[in-house]
Amino acid sequence: MPIPSRPQKQRTECHSDGNSPPHIVTFPVTEGIFGVGRLATRLKALEGTNQIGSWHVGHWIDHTHTAIRIQFDNDEDARVATLSLLV
Repeated sequence: MPIPSRPQKQRTECHSDGNSPPHIVTFPVTEGIFGVGRLATRLKALEGTNQIGSWHVGHWIDHTHTAIRIQFDNDEDARVATLSLLV
């Protein structure tokens, strides 16, 4: 009898490919596109108050749409967004 798999924990990761930019953070998302809309609203608020610079929506991490990658211009913006949104 196969052992049922456990749901995977969502994790936030900030990584670079070694060529400096882009600075990509993977954010967990609930409710698919609606969750991305809420995430975008929060990122726009941070951008609007000059806490972060520009950011760009990346790709879903998989077909289940449980997390999405966001690209930032620098590590500091990625760090501020991660701390602000995932605390």
